[in-house]
Amino acid sequence: MAIGPEAATYDPDKMMPMTAGSFLFEPANGIHYDQARDEAVTVQIMGLGPVKTTRIETDR
Repeated sequence: MAIGPEAATYDPDKMMPMTAGSFLFEPANGIHYDQARDEAVTVQIMGLGPVKTTRIETDR
């Protein structure tokens, strides 16, 4: 995952791994992205809306 101003530009080389049992707090109006790579992943998202999701498709 990547979070903060650096996440405004997609760069998977700057992503940080999240291990099993990890959690992440994403502040309101913050920028972030995440990606599952070569392992199975279960994601649980909890919070209050409104929420806007923008998908970005890449060649990577």
